[in-house]
Amino acid sequence: MLASLSEKEILYFFYDAEKKNANDVFRLNLRQTSLTEVPKGISKYTRLVELNLMKNKIPELSQELFLLQELRILNLRQIGINEVPEEFDQLTNLSELRLEKNKLVHLPKEFATLSNLRFLYLSNNKLEDLPANIGDMKSLQILEADDNRISAIPSSIGQNSALKTLNLAKNQIVELPESLFDVSALLDLNLERNKIQTLSPKIKNLKNLKALSLAGNQLSQVPNELVKLKDLELLILSQNQLSVLPNKIKKLKQLKTLILTDNQFSDKEKERILKALPNTDVRF
Repeated sequence: MLASLSEKEILYFFYDAEKKNANDVFRLNLRQTSLTEVPKGISKYTRLVELNLMKNKIPELSQELFLLQELRILNLRQIGINEVPEEFDQLTNLSELRLEKNKLVHLPKEFATLSNLRFLYLSNNKLEDLPANIGDMKSLQILEADDNRISAIPSSIGQNSALKTLNLAKNQIVELPESLFDVSALLDLNLERNKIQTLSPKIKNLKNLKALSLAGNQLSQVPNELVKLKDLELLILSQNQLSVLPNKIKKLKQLKTLILTDNQFSDKEKERILKALPNTDVRF
């Protein structure tokens, strides 16, 4: 349905919506319009599929918002909220949700019942965790929760079989759950600037992975199984404690860029890596 809606259907001020028949209002872009609350009366727009409230100052979400059950896209980026109401589970048709740059510390367990959600953006909050039942979000394809305070990835992540992009950079993760390596659909995995000390040999199960970043962790070695990632194009391992790479690193035939700066490689090991990967842009 969204693809069939043209730019003509986007309204940029709430008073413009009020001039129309409620059934003719599909998209509201109220970005940065000095709002201090969700506009009163918005619930009458029962066919609304997209609502953008980003960059306003709306510290609390009214109950009217959760009556918009046809919503597919909801943008609440940088509005100043510090909690997500349990009633979010009423927005069962949501496909994309943006909550970046707020003050969120926790998400309610009810949040994970949004089974149609495909794109979830949680970057730049104060999140200490993700819902333990996040695996219930079966349609989730992109999860970005970088720049938070997350210390652990829920083991249920292994049930997110549709997940293609996972960005948990700049958190406080020490250990990766084994279930993470069951998410074989992953294409892009970013775990930069955490506190990860080991990488499981099960990394080989992420056979579709194209980009992997583990920069800024505490790795002293990477498993030999890493070379099983035949489709890998970008590998970032800078700012760790590595001194060697797997003997068969040459098997990464599709690798275009390998970043190894700020590690402990000897000149001899650097030479070996360069020789093994003549078609790769290797940076020490």
